[in-house]
Amino acid sequence: MGLVLGSFLAARNDRWWLAGALGGLAALTRVNGLILIPALAAEAFTQWLARPPGERRLRVEWLAIGLVAVGFGGYLALNQVVFGEPFAFLVPQKEHWYKSLAWPWDGIAGVMYWTSTKEPDNVLMLGWMELLFIAIGLVGTVHAGLRFRASWFAWMAGNWLLFVSTAFVVSVPRYSLTLFPLYVSLAVASRRTLVLVALSAISIAGLIYFAGRFATGVWAF
Repeated sequence: MGLVLGSFLAARNDRWWLAGALGGLAALTRVNGLILIPALAAEAFTQWLARPPGERRLRVEWLAIGLVAVGFGGYLALNQVVFGEPFAFLVPQKEHWYKSLAWPWDGIAGVMYWTSTKEPDNVLMLGWMELLFIAIGLVGTVHAGLRFRASWFAWMAGNWLLFVSTAFVVSVPRYSLTLFPLYVSLAVASRRTLVLVALSAISIAGLIYFAGRFATGVWAF
């Protein structure tokens, strides 16, 4: 996550080659690092719009955004060297985690299925908790689009779609930790004391519950 934040910060400070390099390292380690391509492109467009019409021009430094794709290419090359297939990582994803691309509505429908199963723990963890954080991510994405920079919205929207566009949606609460604009949205909402107290109480209760599950060896995202 530090690489992603560093890439955003570098772009905001007009250090595009650093932003691209950090983004490339992010894409080298996690596939969702690729979402930095539209996010950084949105930041470049925002900066372009901020200039007077007569001074708007394309900048060669924006080519640095392409370094994000180069980073992901490095990951594919590693797969090729080790396994003889650049997309070898998709095999264990499908065999062990039932992960394959699907329409978002199909992924969400799969989560809703778990809310009606007979196993209470699956109903809670694979059903309602996943749905809750899918909803939180969606609301946060809409809020980012209305209140924050276009690059923040692009990061939120791209990640949210990545979370739900799979045949088996799982671990959305954990993945949501990467949605840094969501923390800003919560900070804005917490300006009201009542909201701050409520969010703090819910967060502490959730931390105790999920940490307790983890400590006792029970799956907790």
